[in-house]
Amino acid sequence: MTWKNQTFQILIASILLASCDAFQEDVAPKGEEELVLVEGISALPNTPVFIDLKKTIRSSEAVRFSIGAAPIKGSATISDQAILQYIPNSDFTQGQDVVSIQLINRSGQPIDTDSLLITMATSADSLPCFNGALSDYYSVSKNSSLIIYPIANDGYCVESTSGAVIDFLAEPTHGTLSQVELFTYRYTPDVDFVGQEQFMYELTLIDNEGAEFYSLGQVNIEVTIASSGCDSMVYPLTYEMPDSLSYLDVLPYAPSPACDVFTWTVHLKSVLSGSAEVLHNGLIRYYPGTDSIDVIDYSISFGDQTFDNQITIIIEGRTDDQCLEAIYDEYQLPIKKDSLGTRDHPYILDVAENDITCSSEYAIAILIEPEIGVSSVNAEHMIEYYVEDFGSDSTETALLYQICAGGVCDTAHVSLMLEF
Repeated sequence: MTWKNQTFQILIASILLASCDAFQEDVAPKGEEELVLVEGISALPNTPVFIDLKKTIRSSEAVRFSIGAAPIKGSATISDQAILQYIPNSDFTQGQDVVSIQLINRSGQPIDTDSLLITMATSADSLPCFNGALSDYYSVSKNSSLIIYPIANDGYCVESTSGAVIDFLAEPTHGTLSQVELFTYRYTPDVDFVGQEQFMYELTLIDNEGAEFYSLGQVNIEVTIASSGCDSMVYPLTYEMPDSLSYLDVLPYAPSPACDVFTWTVHLKSVLSGSAEVLHNGLIRYYPGTDSIDVIDYSISFGDQTFDNQITIIIEGRTDDQCLEAIYDEYQLPIKKDSLGTRDHPYILDVAENDITCSSEYAIAILIEPEIGVSSVNAEHMIEYYVEDFGSDSTETALLYQICAGGVCDTAHVSLMLEF
């Protein structure tokens, strides 16, 4: 099956408009208009970012690209196909980093330089809408299949998206890929194959005004040998849960009859939307969040061997309506030493103004402070922001806030563009 020309698109009725453009026009030499990266992308810890520069930066003069100033908190390379790969350092878990990109013409001369801002998010559910595809990691036992859901960490917001297209660039090298349902696929490794599998996909998100947001992602799969000489059947599972249930108990390990020992240890790593706990009998008890599809990441150990694994929960009967959703915000703030944006005259940011809530009673909290300036929440549930250090060369920063109402919470980033 050839995946390069097959796309899967969903049209969703819009209930709000939330667009966070990742590009702006920049005037290049000779008056040519070029589309260049300006706002950047949010990433997850230990997760590479891929960007197709030829499709992102459209220029008739630029024939290749190079790294300008090297990033401080990660590494960046550009392939012969003009694919930028940024790999964050293992200790880069919060804050921001910058990648400088040079546009080079046919004579080998730089004609323009642009910077890509990398902002580290705390979790996949805190990524801004239209953020772009991020790498996915899975593991599966030899001769077992695997369910993958690549769009889970790609900034796909149902309410503000009128269409989404996933296009796999090539077939897997050591297995086959088939579609299970929308945006959900089954990977089956070749018989007795053990090793690493990698393949790329293109993601196009379309907002409610028809604007398209293109990005690249990579699926990484580790096919392992079953432990203890028997088939432990450790592979990602999919469960369907009626919306009427308050929780669901799922078995993270399906032991084979050939195995004599059925003891294992489960460690929860993350839950995309809801929450979970490990019961004394090894079951995972899942409590749903606000999303209609949720993902549980965990590890399972058999003696001295540990496997990473994943459970996908599909909640039946749940509509797209949500009683709480935090929406990404962006502000341009002129900072004046004697007036605006100072301690005595801070900016008041009403970040909840465009959030979705079903209650007039809500609370705001700042989870990650901006690297530039000082932020706090006032009695009116608004964020007060001011700058003390006027010597900073950077003009971009961000913060992460949480809004809670009706017993549920959600998070969103606030991007701050400063003008000194």
